[in-house]
Amino acid sequence: MSSTFRHAAMIAVAGILIGPHLSLFAQQSTSTESAEVQEKQLCIVAGNVVGAGTSEPLKKARVVLTSEDDSSVPPYVAITDTKGRFTIEGIHAGRYDLYVERNGYLSKSYGEDDQGNSSAILTLKPAQHMTDLIFHLQRCGVISGRVVDDDGEPAEGITVVVLNRSTSRGKVNTSTVSEAQTNDLGEYRIFDLWPGRYLVRASPSEGSGRIIGGTLLESSILKSAGGYAPTYYPNVSMISRATPIDLKAGEEVSRIDLTLLHQRTYKVRGRVINAVTTHPGGATDVELVPEDSDSSTVVAARRGAVNQNTGDFEIEDVPVGRYFAIARWRDGENDFVGSVPVEVINMGVDSVRIVINRGADLHGKVVVQGKVAEPAEIQVSIEAKDSRQFRSNSKAQMKPDGTFLLTGLDDGIYEFEVWSSCEGCYLKAATANGQDVLDQGLQISSGAAPSPIELVYSSNSSTIDGTVVREDGLPASGAAVLLVPDRLRQSRYSDYHEKSTDQYGHFLIRGVPPGTYHVYSWRRIDYADYTDPAFLKPFEQKAQTISIGENEKKSLQLSVLPAPGDR
Repeated sequence: MSSTFRHAAMIAVAGILIGPHLSLFAQQSTSTESAEVQEKQLCIVAGNVVGAGTSEPLKKARVVLTSEDDSSVPPYVAITDTKGRFTIEGIHAGRYDLYVERNGYLSKSYGEDDQGNSSAILTLKPAQHMTDLIFHLQRCGVISGRVVDDDGEPAEGITVVVLNRSTSRGKVNTSTVSEAQTNDLGEYRIFDLWPGRYLVRASPSEGSGRIIGGTLLESSILKSAGGYAPTYYPNVSMISRATPIDLKAGEEVSRIDLTLLHQRTYKVRGRVINAVTTHPGGATDVELVPEDSDSSTVVAARRGAVNQNTGDFEIEDVPVGRYFAIARWRDGENDFVGSVPVEVINMGVDSVRIVINRGADLHGKVVVQGKVAEPAEIQVSIEAKDSRQFRSNSKAQMKPDGTFLLTGLDDGIYEFEVWSSCEGCYLKAATANGQDVLDQGLQISSGAAPSPIELVYSSNSSTIDGTVVREDGLPASGAAVLLVPDRLRQSRYSDYHEKSTDQYGHFLIRGVPPGTYHVYSWRRIDYADYTDPAFLKPFEQKAQTISIGENEKKSLQLSVLPAPGDR
C-alpha cells in the first residue's frame, strides 16, 4: 500500500469517526446561537410610579403587563421599590395592556388620563427597551356625611350605599359600588371611589337589633312601628328623584346628609311550591323586587326568611308599592324560578303563592367549522333580550358529540352565544326548526320552543387593522375604535367590537364576523352606551362603512371624531 493511499484512508476513517461529533457540535452551536439571538430580541419595560400632584414615589404599587395577542401567555408582574421604580425584563415583542394599581389610589392603564379615558395598547418591537415610563396615580375619592332620624337624632347602624347608574343595551342598570355603616354619631365615610356620578341611599340594616335587659329586641330606629323607608339623597324615597353626586379624582365630597323618611311598612307572607321535584334539597330564596323597571335591580330587592321544610316565607319592612315576589331554587348547575305580582296597600299581604316550575328545556347541537381550539371546552349560553325577565339566562357545556341542553327558561325572546378558548371564533348561524333565529332571536311560548336547534360555530372570522390620526395628522394614541354592525344585526351586542390604539395610533381587531360595519374613532370619550342609537346618531355621517368576508383582512385610515362633550 502506497503512502499516499494510506494517508487518504486515514483521513477517510477520521472523517467517519469525527463526522457525527462535528454534526452534533454544529447543531449545539446553532441552537446556542439561536437562543442567544432570541434573548437579544427580548424587551424591557421600566419606569416610575408616583403620586399625582406630589411626585412622591409610591412603594408597593403593582405593575401588570398582559398580552393583547395571546390570552394564554402568563402576565408579567412587578412591584415598585422604595423609589417607586419598577422593571420588567424578558418580554417578547408584541401588543400588551399595561396596568398599575396601589391601595388607596386609582388604578391607571398605559396612556390613560386622570379621568380614566384614552388608555392605549403598548406595542413592543423586538429588542425594544422602554425605561422611562411614568405613572401619576390619583388618590381615590370619598363621599361622607351624616344620617339622622325624623327627630334629628343620630341614626346608628344605618347602611349607607353608594350606587352607580349606567346604561346598557338602552336600559338603565343600578349597581352597588360600596357601602358603610353609620357610627354612634350617625356619621359614615365611603372611600376608594373612582371619579363618576353616584347616588347615595340610606336604609335600616337587615337583621339589626338591640339587647335590652338581656333580651334581643329589634332596634327602635330600624324597626319602629312606623318604619323607615330607604332614603335617597337628598331625602327622597324614589330612585328616579335622587340627585347624582359628581365626584372628581381624589376629591372628598362631604356633608351628604340624609334624614330617614318615616313610612309605615308591612309584612308579606306566603308559601313557595316547588313543582320541579317533591324532594327539594338545597336552599330556596325569596325576594321582593319593585315593579318599577327603573329600580328593578338587586339593590332595591327585599329578601325574606324561608322555612326550607314547609316553603313558608315572610318578608318584613315592605313599603307600600307594587312588586314581584320571586322564589329561586338551585339543583346542581340549574336554577329554577317562580314569580308572582304582589301589591302592598296599607296592610300586610298573606297567602302569597309562588310556584317554582321547570320552564322550557332546549336541546340542540353545535356544528364546528374551521379550526376551533379545544372543542371540548365549547360553552353554549342563551339570554333573554328583555333584561327584566327573572329567569333570563342559561348555559351548558357542549358534549363530545356536539349536543347541548339548556334548561329552565321562561317565555320570552332569547339570543344565543357560543364561547371557547378560540379568540377568533364566532357564532355564524343559529336555526330552530330550520328557521333563522340568529338575529331575530328564539321565541319561547307556553313553556315550549321550536326544535331542533342547530348552531354553527366558525373560526373563519376576519381581521381589521389600521391607524387613527389626530386633527394635526399625528398618530392618535389611546383612541377608541368602535365597529358597529349594520342595522340588521344591531340587536346582537356581541357583534360590536371596541379596541384602543397603541402609542403609534395603530389598532388591531381580530375575530370579526363577516358582514357590514360602521367604524367610529374617538380621541377621548367618557363611558357611553355604544349600543344606544341615540348616542351614535350625531356621528353617523362621519363614520366609515366597510364590508368584509370570511378570512379577510382589511386596513383602514381613520381620523378622530370629536368627543360627545365637544360637539
